Amino acid sequence: AGTETPPPGDIPDSTVYVAYRSGSGQYEVKVPEGWARTTSQAGISFTDKLNTITIQTSRAAAPTMATARAAEVPVIYRSVHGFVLAGLSTVSRAAGTAVLIRYSADSQPDPVTGKVYKDAIERYEFYRNGTEAVVTLAGPAGADNVDPWRTVTNSFRWLR
Repeated sequence: AGTETPPPGDIPDSTVYVAYRSGSGQYEVKVPEGWARTTSQAGISFTDKLNTITIQTSRAAAPTMATARAAEVPVIYRSVHGFVLAGLSTVSRAAGTAVLIRYSADSQPDPVTGKVYKDAIERYEFYRNGTEAVVTLAGPAGADNVDPWRTVTNSFRWLR
């Protein structure tokens, strides 16, 4: 039996997760140790190779399946190349029920090679007391990141 080569972007099972607490003290989430952290006006991103975790918070009304379909999906569609909606659902996580928008889109071109990948993206919309936290997980389509993405989204918790 030969060894299987994981597709580019698989997050190893041996990954260690560390807690990240937002600067505002609003939430905490566990992210893979050693991933590069980038902070911007829009939020915070953690990246490693071809995978990205982005967290953005804003004052908002509670997300629903209807608002996801009518408001969020069209905005995402206009903001990315190659958008294909894969599904809309609600999911239960430790921080409560979240609206989940799953879709695929073209990645940003690799800064070195210029290669563009098809990314599988999961956008979780958590809500509490007038604040929405959007946790977006992106990685190459075909990568087996089900368990890592569940670890991240299940670790999200509101602190205040």
